[in-house]
Amino acid sequence: MSQSFIKYKHLENLLSERIQNLYYEQLKHEIDEITYHLFDNTLIITIEGALTPPEQFLNANEHKKLAKQVREVIDRLIKPQIESSIEEIMNVEVVDFLCDTTIDTSRTGAIAILGLKPKDPPPKNGDRSPNDTIQLRSNVG
Repeated sequence: MSQSFIKYKHLENLLSERIQNLYYEQLKHEIDEITYHLFDNTLIITIEGALTPPEQFLNANEHKKLAKQVREVIDRLIKPQIESSIEEIMNVEVVDFLCDTTIDTSRTGAIAILGLKPKDPPPKNGDRSPNDTIQLRSNVG
């Protein structure tokens, strides 16, 4: 196993733990699974089982519009915390961060566009080629 893969696997574990804790501490909700895909300077995060029981209840009882409104507020509050976790754990600047949740699938998708912090040296050419794709998966629970 390459050092680069081991490093990213470690970062994945740290980030998964932070996101799990965020959902549990703030929402008292355990998410099912977190999946990561890293392409050059783009990190894609998929959170399975993101909907809380009250949102699921509203959606199941024909109050989908209200469930969406609740989720929009939750996403708006959690988004900056996930963004700052990415910056802290990966030691990068998040240049742009997009996040949305689909009520019907209970899935949250996030895209973080990453930039190097000024204090960090650029990666060495031998570390990763620009076309490398790293897929990281973390089973939760």
